[in-house]
Amino acid sequence: WTGGDFLLCGFDGITYQTKCELFISLCHAGLVNTGPDVDINNINLEQQVTDFIKSDGECPDDNPGGTCPPCDNITPQVEAVCSKGGEAGDRVEYDNYCSLAKHLCEAGIIAYDENTDFSSIEEEDYASDVQQHVEWEGPCKGDCPEGQYGPDQGQYPCRPCSPGFYADIQGMKSCTACPIATYQGSAEASSCTPCPADTTTTSTGSTRLSDCICIQECQPGSFSASGYEPCSYSPGTGLGRCELCSAGTFADEAGSTSCKPSPVGYYAPKGAARPTICPTGHYCPAKSTKPTACRVGTYGRDSGAQTAGQCVLCIAGYYCSQAGSAAPTGSCSAGYFCPSGSVSPDSMECPAGHYCPAGSGAGVECPVGTFSPDKGNMVQVDCDLCTGGSYCQEEGSVSPTGECYAGYYCPNGSRLPTEVICPAGHYCPDGSADPASCPRATYSPNTGIGSAQECLSCAEGQTTERDGATSADECIDVDCQPGWYRNEAKSHCIICPKGEFSNIVNAVACRKCPRHQYNSELGAVQCMSCPDTAYTWDTGATSFQHCIGPIIEICSEEGMRGSCYKHYDERPDLNTTIRSLNVLSGQFKLFEKTDKRGSSETLSEESGPHNVTDIGEIGVVRSFNPILNDVFCSLDKGWKFRGSVRRTATSGKACINWKRTPLASIAEPNHFCQNPDGVNLQDKPFCYISETETEECDIPTCIWDKSCYTGVGSGYRGDQSTTTSGRNCQNWNSDWPHIHGYHSPKYNWAGVGEHTKCRNPDGSERPWCYTTNIFHRWNYCDIPRCSRDSFDFYMF
Repeated sequence: WTGGDFLLCGFDGITYQTKCELFISLCHAGLVNTGPDVDINNINLEQQVTDFIKSDGECPDDNPGGTCPPCDNITPQVEAVCSKGGEAGDRVEYDNYCSLAKHLCEAGIIAYDENTDFSSIEEEDYASDVQQHVEWEGPCKGDCPEGQYGPDQGQYPCRPCSPGFYADIQGMKSCTACPIATYQGSAEASSCTPCPADTTTTSTGSTRLSDCICIQECQPGSFSASGYEPCSYSPGTGLGRCELCSAGTFADEAGSTSCKPSPVGYYAPKGAARPTICPTGHYCPAKSTKPTACRVGTYGRDSGAQTAGQCVLCIAGYYCSQAGSAAPTGSCSAGYFCPSGSVSPDSMECPAGHYCPAGSGAGVECPVGTFSPDKGNMVQVDCDLCTGGSYCQEEGSVSPTGECYAGYYCPNGSRLPTEVICPAGHYCPDGSADPASCPRATYSPNTGIGSAQECLSCAEGQTTERDGATSADECIDVDCQPGWYRNEAKSHCIICPKGEFSNIVNAVACRKCPRHQYNSELGAVQCMSCPDTAYTWDTGATSFQHCIGPIIEICSEEGMRGSCYKHYDERPDLNTTIRSLNVLSGQFKLFEKTDKRGSSETLSEESGPHNVTDIGEIGVVRSFNPILNDVFCSLDKGWKFRGSVRRTATSGKACINWKRTPLASIAEPNHFCQNPDGVNLQDKPFCYISETETEECDIPTCIWDKSCYTGVGSGYRGDQSTTTSGRNCQNWNSDWPHIHGYHSPKYNWAGVGEHTKCRNPDGSERPWCYTTNIFHRWNYCDIPRCSRDSFDFYMF
C-alpha cells in the first residue's frame, strides 16, 4: 500500500492523504479498533491489518469512535467522519479480509463493484485486490433489492424471498405472503401471479397454480367459516357450505364468516340479510325472531319498540280489543265508560247520578239541580231536573237532597232549599214548588212568609180586586163615593185632586173644574164659581187666586186699618162706613151716593191705597162698580185696552216692554198686551216677543156692550147694524141719504167711524142709527139690555 487519495462514499469532498488518516477515520467511525501503542503511520497493511482488527484495545469515552493514536496532518474532516459511525465502544470482529471489505462497503465508507464476489477473495490476494476495490468509484448499494430482504433495517447482507412470498420494493426487512387468489412458485420474486378468473385460493402464501380453486362468497343472510363455499361442494377442499343465519340473527354483507344478533327494536327471521324494524303495536327485545304483540288493553303507537313497557294502556274513553294494536280500536259506547286499559266498548256501565256520552273515560256527574236514579245515562238531559218543591244540592245525586224550606219555593231544577224567596203577596209552606197567592181581602207587603195566616187582612168593608195583593193600597171600598173615583189599573178608590170633582158613585174619573170655576180641596163633589166679574184662563183651576177679575179692599179705618173686606163686584148700597180703600186688581168707579149715583171717581190698581177723604171731591163712598171692558176683556178690537191681566202671548212667550218696539211712541211703556195703533188696528190685543216679532194675546172678548148694552148704550161697541124695523144703518161718516153731525174723529169716543153699526153718540135711551131709507131718518136698534141672568161678562 503506497498511499494516495481515498474517497469515502456518502461524504463528498473528504479525502485521506495517508494510511494514518484512513485508519484514524475508521477508528473514529467505530468500524475498527487499534492498539493504544501502534504507530499507524508505520503500519504494514498486508501483515498487520488483521492484528489491528482483532486488537482488544478500546476507544476511551473522551475520544468518540475509539482511541486513535496521534497522527500527523489530521484535518477537521475527521470529526465529520467519526460522527457517522456506531456508538462508542462497539467491538466488531471480522474473520477475513472479505468481511472487512464488505462491512466497509455496507457502512457506506468504501465503494465496491456490485459484480464483485467478495467471498472468492483470498487473504493472500487481498493486498493486490483491496486497493482496487477501495479506489473503485462506482455507486454504493445500501438497501436490499426487490425480491430480497434484509433483517437489519432492509440493508445488506440480503436474503432472497421464499416461494409464496414477494418483495416489490427495495430495502424490505421481510417478504410479504402472496394474498388470496394469487400464488408464486419461485424464490426472490418481486410479485405474485393472479389465479385464473372465477378461482381463488383458500389461504395466503400459495405456491402452485393448483392452489387456485373455484369458490363463491356466501350471500347476505348466510355465512361460513371462510365466508366462501366451493362452486361445487367437495369435502377435499377443506371449505364448508354457506349456512342460513338462524332466526334472531342476520348477515348484511356477502362473504360473512358469522351472523350478527338482531338489535333491540328489530327482529330477524331465519336467513335475514338485515333486521326488520319492529312494527307498531309490537315490541322486539334483542335477538327477536319475530315481533311480540302488545297485549289486549294496550297498544303500541311507535315502531321500533324494544320492551313490553313501551306498549301503553288504552287511553281512557277508548278500548283496545285486539293484541298488536297500533291505536285504540274505537271510542267507548254511550251509556258506558272505559277507564285506561279497557278491552271492550261497554267496559263499565254508567253509574246512577251520572251520564256517559260516547268516548267517556269516566262517568260525568249530573250537575247541581239534577239527579238520576238510573244507570246507563248517555247525555246530560238524561239527568232529571230536581223535582219541584225539592232541591238537589250536590253533583252526582241519585235522588233530591231534601224539601224546600218554608218561606221559599223551589221550581224544577232547584239547587238550594232557599232557591227563590217567596214574593210579596204570596206564602210558601215547606216543600213549595210555586208560591201560593194571599187570598182576596188579604195582602202581604213582606217576602218570605210561610203560611196563609201570615197574610194581612184588609180593613172591614174593603176587599181586593185580585189574589196576591202586596199592599194595603190594594184594599178598596166596595163602592167609591162622590169625590172619589175608581182607577181601573189600581182597582181601588182614589180621591179627586184639587181642580177636579166627582159627583157620582163609582166614577171612573174625576172631571176638571170648568172655566171660571175652581176647587182648592181634595175630594170635591162640585167646583166653586169665580165671582161674576172674574174668569180663569183654563179649566181645572185649583184655587181662588186663579180667578182673574176686579178686586177692591175696603177698611173701616183710615190707613187700611180696622175691619177690612175684599169685594169682587159692584156694591150698590154699602151699609158700612168706608174710611180707606185699595184697588188690588183692575179699576173701580166710586160713587158718593147709593145705586151708583152722584159724583164719582175712578181708581185703578196703580193708584194704591187711599183714605176716602182724599179721593177727589166725593169725600164719601156709598156704592161702587168695577170697570171690566178694556181692563179684563177687549172691546172693539181692544184699541183702548189697558189691562194688566196678561204679559205673555198666546204661545206663552213673554212680552217685551213696548219702549223697545216700533210703537213705543203711542203705546203704554209696559209689558202688557195692547192694540195701540188706532189707524192700523189688529184684530185683538197683541205684544212684541222680540223687537221685530209680534203675537196675539188670548185676552177674552167683552160680552157686555158687545152682545148687549149697559146704561143707555153709549159704550156699546157691538156689530148690530139694523134697526128694530129691519132697515139698514147708514155709514156714520157719510151724509147720504141723511145729513148729520156725528162724524169721526170728533165722536170717536162714542164708537162712530167708517162703519154702519149701531151707536149712541147723543145720549138717547139706547143705541140707534141713521137708516139708508130716505124716508126714515133714524130708529133704535134691536139690541138686548145686559143682565147677569142673560149674559156673561167674557167670551173666549
